[in-house]
Amino acid sequence: MKVKEISQVAVVVNNLEQKIKNLWEWLGIGPWKVYIFAPPRLTETYYKGERAYFTMKIALANVGPVMLEVIQPLEGESIYSEFLRSKKEGLHHIACFKFDSLKELQVAVNEFERAGLYVIQSGKFEHTRFYYLGTEEMFGFIYEMVYAPPPEPKPDYVYPEHL
Repeated sequence: MKVKEISQVAVVVNNLEQKIKNLWEWLGIGPWKVYIFAPPRLTETYYKGERAYFTMKIALANVGPVMLEVIQPLEGESIYSEFLRSKKEGLHHIACFKFDSLKELQVAVNEFERAGLYVIQSGKFEHTRFYYLGTEEMFGFIYEMVYAPPPEPKPDYVYPEHL
């Protein structure tokens, strides 16, 4: 499995609002599209192979060709809440969005699983599918694969415009 490109780098934090404010004010990164990942927009959620309930708030901003994602877990057990318990805030995963179809994404997921790298969390946000693979020991971070066909989901708000 060869990565076509790194589409996104993600960090997990305790306070999303403070982190995106810092990134905006100190580094000029933004504006930030902020989404609440919760039902009914978030469905088909799995954590470590079991059906699970978890929610999170995420913020997205482009920095050149790469998207920076900031994630704050809200409810339920997830790879994000697990990360914060075991470490400080920080780099959590990188992601590849360059899949032309859901079938192509599933083939890639199956390839990783045949090699013993299993899905540790997955779900569907509107029409976007995401799969996180247990690659932390091998790579030093988790690898996420995403199929995100247009149109882009509407954010709950944009920072700093919503101030």
